[in-house]
Amino acid sequence: HLYMNQSITIQWNQFSKYVSEEKTSCFIESMELYYDCPLTSAGVTLVDTPGADSANARHTDVSFEYIKDADAVLFVTYYNHPFSKADQSFLTQLGRVKDSFAMDKMFFVINAKDLASSEDELRSVEDYLVDQLARFQIRNPRMYSLSSLYGLKEKQGEDTEPSNLATFEREFQRFLDEELAQVLVGSIVQDMEEIIETLSEFIKNAKLDHKEREEQLALLENQEDDSLTTIRQKDTTRGRETVENKVEKQVYYAHERMMLQFNDLFKQHFNPATINGKDQDVRTQLLEAVESLRAEINFEMKQELRAISLRVERLIEDLINQTKEEIHGQLKKTRPSLRLNTIEWEPLSLPALEVTVNLAEKPLNGILKQFKSTKAFFEKNEKEAMKEDLSNMISPLLKEEFEQSIPILNDHYVRCYREKMDHYKDQWEKHIVDTFKRLNFNLHHPGDTTEIENALRQMKQLSF
Repeated sequence: HLYMNQSITIQWNQFSKYVSEEKTSCFIESMELYYDCPLTSAGVTLVDTPGADSANARHTDVSFEYIKDADAVLFVTYYNHPFSKADQSFLTQLGRVKDSFAMDKMFFVINAKDLASSEDELRSVEDYLVDQLARFQIRNPRMYSLSSLYGLKEKQGEDTEPSNLATFEREFQRFLDEELAQVLVGSIVQDMEEIIETLSEFIKNAKLDHKEREEQLALLENQEDDSLTTIRQKDTTRGRETVENKVEKQVYYAHERMMLQFNDLFKQHFNPATINGKDQDVRTQLLEAVESLRAEINFEMKQELRAISLRVERLIEDLINQTKEEIHGQLKKTRPSLRLNTIEWEPLSLPALEVTVNLAEKPLNGILKQFKSTKAFFEKNEKEAMKEDLSNMISPLLKEEFEQSIPILNDHYVRCYREKMDHYKDQWEKHIVDTFKRLNFNLHHPGDTTEIENALRQMKQLSF
């Protein structure tokens, strides 16, 4: 049975079918498994995304979406498995966008360390992984070697070799409790400071006489008008120009980066292992090499555009925070105790981009006809001429695809910026109105402040 556009509940024994059988899983957007363990009990949601080398293109999109929005990313590699091409491409993009993350949220796990014949061998594998990650601009990684096999036996109370799983769990829990919590604590501290200032004003205003209260009410009216005007008239048009400039520069550099990588890409697809005349005629092998090169270029181009999207989103968040600070500075001149509320950032959607480099048959055939023999191609270095010709053919096509993405990216992210800015300004206005309502209520209804003073003392004693 098919359940299109529906949510259904299944039994545990059916879970594997819906996850691993492509004829069923291809129709499923997501699945939620409710499982009780210390992490989930603490409110953590664990998401197992498809591997970077998944054959299904939609899987790569899913993985990138989750990594973009996740609070922590665990990249698990196997002890004796080198990075696949898809892994390398994925890590390249991860390295390029890591600076867009609010914190270092990446963890690298080497599983099956029990396969190491010695500690020295394990260290050499770890050193190799560190070197490989450095190639992707990922330095000083949080890296853990462990054995899930031994870890499971430890959990089951069996005697076994150390798994190192407990070390990873302890460090990951510390990340959740300390580093990740600091983001929340910062918001709480700001709220606490605002509450303390509000209570202090309540106590102060309660002690005013009738004339002083009337003067304060008139002052509050003017301050509220000035504050709302400050928010409404804040010029945010420069943000649009900043977003557009960011997009254009990022797209330009993406094309430059990809063409700098072309030499390595060419070698991966045109080498004695792929062009040798064995099993297939050379002409077929050349065509297959060109097609695999084209497919990888298209994959890399889409990865670059995803990375650009994440950088532009971070820029928009920074622009809004900058605007908030500027407005806040002006509000403090109006009334020192005024603050703007912190609004949780909701991730932006990715723009719909359809980009593909296609190679015209006639000029491509002209390039491939230069091939005389495998010996001349590799030993006499005729491959360099073909590489140069293919590079000259692909570069303008790639540039054209990138440039065609600029208006789509601009339209999407300028609209996102405008909508976000309008939403935030609207929320800030409501917060200011509520703040002045509280201040006015206090002046209109003065009363005993004993309980408020006790509450204020208790709040001042709290520490974070």
